[in-house]
Amino acid sequence: MIIEELLFEEESSTLDFKQEQYSFINSNDHQKSELLKDILAFANAWRRNEAYILIGVEEIKGSRSNILGVDNDLDDSDLQQFVNSKTQRPLIFEYKNVQVDGKNIGIIKIPINERPIYLNKDYGKLKKHTVYIRRGSSTEIATPDEIAKMGASYQSEKNVPILKLAFANAETKICIGENFNTTSKVLKLPKSTEIPDYQESKSHNSFDILASHRSVNKNYYRELVKFYYLKTIRQPISFCISNTSDFAATDLKIEVLVDNTDDNIHFILEDELPEEPYANYDYLNNLHNMKSLPEQMADMQNKPDIIIKSIGSIWHIYIMFQKVRAGQTVFTQDTLYFSSKESGEVNFAYNIFADNLPSPIQGSLSINVQVQKKESSLEEIQELRYQEFLTKHRS
Repeated sequence: MIIEELLFEEESSTLDFKQEQYSFINSNDHQKSELLKDILAFANAWRRNEAYILIGVEEIKGSRSNILGVDNDLDDSDLQQFVNSKTQRPLIFEYKNVQVDGKNIGIIKIPINERPIYLNKDYGKLKKHTVYIRRGSSTEIATPDEIAKMGASYQSEKNVPILKLAFANAETKICIGENFNTTSKVLKLPKSTEIPDYQESKSHNSFDILASHRSVNKNYYRELVKFYYLKTIRQPISFCISNTSDFAATDLKIEVLVDNTDDNIHFILEDELPEEPYANYDYLNNLHNMKSLPEQMADMQNKPDIIIKSIGSIWHIYIMFQKVRAGQTVFTQDTLYFSSKESGEVNFAYNIFADNLPSPIQGSLSINVQVQKKESSLEEIQELRYQEFLTKHRS
């Protein structure tokens, strides 16, 4: 029984003994503030276990404490109303009466609460906005540094992982923060009707033995212009999630929402990117590059960790992680490509779900996009492609 175990312990940040019942019924504010102070101090204490105040018990160090008993009991509902009408946030505790050694004693049990907890107004000998804290067997006033750390430690004390989503560099897999700036180029292209059909050079050997396996792609120039338009406007982004707690997070699912009311924003996954067009369709080459059945089956079994959907005017981005260990940062394997037709800030609102999160963690990310619009011709696109070809082969 927990009470019997507590009787052999000494006073600490989780245990206090009171020989007499608190002054509460028909008492003044100064007297009742002693009870309030003790409950506040234990609620704000640095601890990982429930705290107890045993009333009607005399502490005997090194031995079993002595049961004195109390003559008058307190009512839990009265205490709840008394305490929680004065604090800035709800304080969870309970009072109950039990019999030990044939005598009645009072027990106040205080589980781990969200901290800090303090009074909205002065009461008795207690001051408003002052954080009272239990240290060992004494009650003191918390320092500003302790108060600053209390909020973050609450999640750790409750065995809840502390998770934070951020953007990551798609190539280096380094977290780059909750917001970043990027520049996107939007090419202003000629109309498709103004772009000529592609024609194979007349110098081509018409008796080439491979000619029968190849056909001219007359839409090549139009497809090339469209390809470079999409290539220059899209920016690769990845995500990372960090667990700064001492507890692993399991079966994580993250939902990211992006408002696209103006229809300026678009997302696409890497495997959905269009391939660079070919001037000629080479059927033999296509057969050669076709994946084998085992390779196709392997691709089907590789589940993506990012899924995107456009529903109404909202982009929904779903990110899945199996597990994020304590102190670990993990990255999405899939790369997401993002584009915006206009300059401005794009906001990402997210919810993090996990098996061991009591409620979703909410947050937001943002990208500040500067769009550079540029007139471009077919000849400039061809020159761009040629320069990329030279750069690739030089490396």
